[in-house]
Amino acid sequence: MIRGYKHTELAAVAVLIGTAVGAGLFGIPYVFAQAGITIGVINIVLIGGLVALTLTAYAQVVTRSHDIHQFLGYAKEYFGKSGQWLAIGSLIFGLYSALIAYTIEIGHLLYEVFNPWIGGSEQAYGITFWAAASLIITIGLLFIARLEELIVAGLLVSVGVLALLTVPKLSFTNLPTASLRSILLPYGVILFAFGAASIIPELRRLLAASQKLTSFPKVIWVSVLITGLLYLTFALLVVGVSGPETSENAIDGLKLLLGDKIVVAGAAIGILAMGSSFLVIGLALKQLYQYDFKLSRTIAILLTILPALFVYLAGLVSFVQVLNIAGAVTGGFQGVLIWEMYQRSKTNPNPPAFKFNFHVVGVRLFQAAYLIGVVYAVLYTVNQFV
Repeated sequence: MIRGYKHTELAAVAVLIGTAVGAGLFGIPYVFAQAGITIGVINIVLIGGLVALTLTAYAQVVTRSHDIHQFLGYAKEYFGKSGQWLAIGSLIFGLYSALIAYTIEIGHLLYEVFNPWIGGSEQAYGITFWAAASLIITIGLLFIARLEELIVAGLLVSVGVLALLTVPKLSFTNLPTASLRSILLPYGVILFAFGAASIIPELRRLLAASQKLTSFPKVIWVSVLITGLLYLTFALLVVGVSGPETSENAIDGLKLLLGDKIVVAGAAIGILAMGSSFLVIGLALKQLYQYDFKLSRTIAILLTILPALFVYLAGLVSFVQVLNIAGAVTGGFQGVLIWEMYQRSKTNPNPPAFKFNFHVVGVRLFQAAYLIGVVYAVLYTVNQFV
């Protein structure tokens, strides 16, 4: 499927960054403003490192298997039906949550940019994006991989433009001090923002086609590093200008202070970041239904694209609520299961494509870290509704 495609490692890095950088990018400044810059930076560094280790462990699990599945297939292979259903729930909940969040925010950004010129409702713009992205998902991985390189390049340029617009307005007095009471507040949003496990099996296809599987860890760590630096830069720029006025989606707060000129740069970042994530996550969900559930391609596509549209039209959830609970719960349970797969895969007679060894004590500590985050996010979300 990918034979003859040049620059495979670059494409893999672009796809992984494109998967991770999405709606979470716009939620991070808000939680930085609420928890304090120091706590936000610590969360980015620690969670980024944990995610990089977890993705590397998952990549080793994936390369040990003869068959290529999605997350569900590997859960069934290592846990049987008991673990399979937990994997089904966490994975599908997470993927749909991401698609919903992207549709909500991209619809809003398109509305901010184009409504003054051509009119139209915010919902109409959201539906338009959903339709265009859904069409691209039906085309497949090769087209998306090529598109991701352009999208990531455009994303980095857009962040540069945003920096030029905001740096003159930066003020250190706007940067909030740390609040120990909020030490875990950024956890769910940041974990969501780094989430990219769904694309690891597809990256195996991409790298294996060019015999580059030994580069898997390098691809993961480079991608996570670039993603983390992008998040830090964006959060510091937004909070440094907006301060306590930082909005849930970052751009609205900047618009109040800098005017409409900031909307185009911010919208470009959001549409590129979240649009790319919508594509690769939608592809992963389609592959899950097609390869793990053995459904026809048509049914797989419909199951992938329609639920997000229905929830979006119903207007049941807000942007940050989706990010926080989906990131912590889905990312947390997936993290626990991935490390358990990794531990059990050590008995697999098939050799891994690369060396990556962790003692069982380290595995349990990582699992505990994920579970603590799940409990905190659930309690925090329940408290908001009580």
